[in-house]
Amino acid sequence: MTDLEHDLELSLEWWTPNPCFEDDAEVDCEETAKNLTELGYQKIVWHDAKKELPELNKYVLGYCASDNTYAVVKWDCVDWSDDNEVCYNVDYWTELPKINLEK
Repeated sequence: MTDLEHDLELSLEWWTPNPCFEDDAEVDCEETAKNLTELGYQKIVWHDAKKELPELNKYVLGYCASDNTYAVVKWDCVDWSDDNEVCYNVDYWTELPKINLEK
């Protein structure tokens, strides 16, 4: 079961009983996850930078909670910085989304 399928199942359990669904209605979480993936949906998982760091020099999306800013940065074991070596404060980070340019 993928993370997306798991999230779909949890959300359905949380909303049950849901007046939008008939009592005997079923949702195929696997098929729904497949369709959302084909549409480009990607789950975002935020990591607390004080507890978990990304791979060394791997680019991620960083977020600073104090000034509400985002930046594509890398961690070099000392600082969070971008391609121009500008340093950023990062409280949370997430993987950059995968994109498919060939369609």
